[in-house]
Amino acid sequence: MAFYLTKPSVINPDITLYYAGGKRWSDQISEKATFASREPLDDKIANVDNMSGGFKNATVVEEWKHSNSLLNRQI
Repeated sequence: MAFYLTKPSVINPDITLYYAGGKRWSDQISEKATFASREPLDDKIANVDNMSGGFKNATVVEEWKHSNSLLNRQI
């Protein structure tokens, strides 16, 4: 399983952005950063240190493989 973040674009909410690492978001799913656990992503969204406000509307998505297909589930 892998986890990644998405959020709607501020300019056009119909566009999904994918967290690409660091301070970068992309509208290209191929550029998304994936994580082995959801804990670091939950920490970014929680913004406990007030340093990651760009994650305010982010959603954690769980990506997992079943047989030969890739499935995504927002959690």
